[in-house]
Amino acid sequence: MDQSTAQIYKRLVSYVGAYKSVAFIAIVGMIGYSAMDALFIQLMKPFIDQGLNQRNTEVLKYAPFVVIALVLGRGVFNFMSSYCLSYVGSQVVRSLRQELFEHILHLPVSFHDKNSTGDLISKITFDTEQVQQAITKALLIVVREGAFVVFLLGVMFYTSWKLSLIFLVIIPLVAIIVAVVSKRFRHISKSIQSAMGQVTRSSEQMLSGHKVIHGFGGQDQEINHFSRINNHNRQQRIKMDATKALSVSIIQILAASAMAVILWAVSLPSMIDTITSGDFMALIASMMMLLRPLKQLANVNSDMQRGISAAQSIFLVLDEEMEKDTGTVSVDKVKGLIEVKNVTFKYPTKDEAVLNDLSLT
Repeated sequence: MDQSTAQIYKRLVSYVGAYKSVAFIAIVGMIGYSAMDALFIQLMKPFIDQGLNQRNTEVLKYAPFVVIALVLGRGVFNFMSSYCLSYVGSQVVRSLRQELFEHILHLPVSFHDKNSTGDLISKITFDTEQVQQAITKALLIVVREGAFVVFLLGVMFYTSWKLSLIFLVIIPLVAIIVAVVSKRFRHISKSIQSAMGQVTRSSEQMLSGHKVIHGFGGQDQEINHFSRINNHNRQQRIKMDATKALSVSIIQILAASAMAVILWAVSLPSMIDTITSGDFMALIASMMMLLRPLKQLANVNSDMQRGISAAQSIFLVLDEEMEKDTGTVSVDKVKGLIEVKNVTFKYPTKDEAVLNDLSLT
């Protein structure tokens, strides 16, 4: 069953539930970090208008202390968010990996017959690491840079809401680009996971069947087979990086275009007398600073989709029904007699039976 993104998110968040107090501290740290940066830009206005333009030495006297306080606050919030988020991410991955290991151990033989050992090893090792990327790195950027965008827009609207409205025009366009790119990232992520599973499977078969390959002189065949798989894996990663680079470039062009329009509007005679030097600097600094979080938010989409795709592949295994113990007879001491009566057996993928009405003692 193909699960929706919202369902996978909700299920992943349920694993975070046990560490919600640590996760809350991480979120406070991320928002605090962004607030320090935005506050620094907002304080440029009084430093320029009152300190430099009006030659107010009292205002300038406090500037060094304010800068040191903001940098110290930024450092504290950064440590809070980074450490707590890393702790939560590693705990979630540990829980997922343990649950997956135990669940695979209790699955019926028919499941193991249908799935290669290499694919299952890839899920326990590679896919769980991808989930950690989504929880730690992706969440860090989404919350911290998302909060920074909100704070910067707040500074811009507080400084000049008329000019700031121009910047809002690009928001729907950015949202459309992110939505389109997300679908492609999700599709490519599934291909990457499949390719990684094939690499692991081929490696495992080569290592376990090393003597057989040498015995039949199949080295060239195995090398060519692995080369095709290896190259396919490379192609999928190139597609991911190309999509990421293109989406980032388009978003930055849109943001720069909005900035150019605002600069043109400021030069109009009707606007130039209504804005101070401090206002202008705060606006320009906010717009310049917005390019970085917008780029990171566009970039993180690939990490997020990779993590969601990996989580989906893990949950599909966890949703497999475990082997049931339907036995009704309990024996304290066995007699050593094994008897089979009228057994017919066929493999799940075959129509013809390999054992037909077999009885033996």
